[in-house]
Amino acid sequence: MQSSQQWQLPVPGAKLSVIMPAYRLAASIGANIETVCNLLDSRLDYEVVVVDDCSGDGTAEAIASSVAKRPGIVVGVYQPVNRGKGEALREGFKHSTGDYVLLLDGDLDLSPAMLPQTGMKRFVFGHPPAVDLDGKPRIFGDRMDNGCYELPFLPGTLFIIK
Repeated sequence: MQSSQQWQLPVPGAKLSVIMPAYRLAASIGANIETVCNLLDSRLDYEVVVVDDCSGDGTAEAIASSVAKRPGIVVGVYQPVNRGKGEALREGFKHSTGDYVLLLDGDLDLSPAMLPQTGMKRFVFGHPPAVDLDGKPRIFGDRMDNGCYELPFLPGTLFIIK
């Protein structure tokens, strides 16, 4: 059974947006979304924004099922054409409402179960998050392209102040 221990973001009362890009994950994305939600339930104000990158294998339908099970918590974003992970992350940012963002691949190659072990330690680098001229976060793969407020959260994953 999960502990109901409350976790703190750097700003009390802030909301966490977990962005999960997904491609061809029909068999696992529903369970992976539920794993993330179960970990965060009762600990933080959060949402999970799952972006299907035009998988064509049933991933979109699996995401829609999770949205129906957890309305207001799980947000589905469906790309009309495959544009790659970087663009999926940008779309996730556009649809996120949290004060902080965690980038977590839909296949959970980095387990969110590591969170209780690593805790909410803050490491701040550089300046506020960089944005393009049109206001989009500047994302290349999983990393911001220059110094920004970053919070190492899980190995290889960024926890970013929006």
